[in-house]
Amino acid sequence: MAAVGERVDHAATDRSGLTGADVILTGPARDVLLAMVRRAPVDEVDVRIEGDTALWRSWLDLTPL
Repeated sequence: MAAVGERVDHAATDRSGLTGADVILTGPARDVLLAMVRRAPVDEVDVRIEGDTALWRSWLDLTPL
């Protein structure tokens, strides 16, 4: 496992605050950003969703990005 903030496979990782998260998106920053601003569906980029997927869908529905 990588240390906090260590670069692994061209991606920075910081796992210090994940224990209380309801939903977690992981993947390359470019792909996560594309998914968050609706430029690409999650299933078309290298993003994994863990936890409450309904919360992710709700966030997408309720944010005007």
